[in-house]
Amino acid sequence: MNIAIVLFVYRRTNNLERILDAIISSGNTNIHVVIDSGKSIIDDSLVQDVKKFINSHPIHELASFISPPSHQGIINIFDYALDIIFEKEDQAIILEDDTIPSNAFFHFCALMLEKYKTDYGIGSIIGTNLGSSRQSNTYFKTLVGLPYWGWATWADRWKHMPKDFSFWDSYVQSNAFKELLNTNYPYSHSFLRNRQNPKSWDLKWAMFQLSSNMKSIVPGINLITNNGYNELATFTKIENSTFANIQLVDSNIECNNFELEDKLLALKYEITQKKFISEFAK
Repeated sequence: MNIAIVLFVYRRTNNLERILDAIISSGNTNIHVVIDSGKSIIDDSLVQDVKKFINSHPIHELASFISPPSHQGIINIFDYALDIIFEKEDQAIILEDDTIPSNAFFHFCALMLEKYKTDYGIGSIIGTNLGSSRQSNTYFKTLVGLPYWGWATWADRWKHMPKDFSFWDSYVQSNAFKELLNTNYPYSHSFLRNRQNPKSWDLKWAMFQLSSNMKSIVPGINLITNNGYNELATFTKIENSTFANIQLVDSNIECNNFELEDKLLALKYEITQKKFISEFAK
């Protein structure tokens, strides 16, 4: 199960040791570290600190490094790096420098990547269920799997996403989207706003999967926690957020088999997503 693991880092080192140790513990040695170039002189200094930290960690001997010549930002860095990685990798598990995985996260991704590799009705494997349930050895399918705090996908899904928003402009004219608006689905208006004023790579990726009728896989237990709710974050700045540092599943739990659950877990997750979205509207 030596699946490619991709870690995106930028200005933060406070969680890096835990994340790097978790990647090493997974046993995977196919590791890619993506370091965006600094946006400013101050950011350049912080990026250099990140590089020094990684160079001092054993992962440095295992990883290959991708760094663009100029700052890409949160909108472009994922396109830049994943386009490169998916030219040689068929699938990948993806983390950022504030997403801390449990031991079971990598195993869950590996199982689901294998199980659904030829099922083009699935676009992503998601690591967090936002604390919506604690039902061991289960997973469910959901219409949109945001947020992508630790996730996995296949090259043949990612590489089909257009560089522009032509796919979305066509989709919003469809009956499927009109029906979605009528149900007041939590992300529909966020997607419309992102089309007019793009904010981040993840919304576009979710929009593409939705328009392509691809669902996401989410575990019944939480396998990722986000420890990046602070002033250095791009979006997650509310330090006392309900979704900061969501409890991880016990690392000793047996996760050898995951069974598909009924729609109840998906409903709980969608309700929790609405609460998650409401924070960004404040």
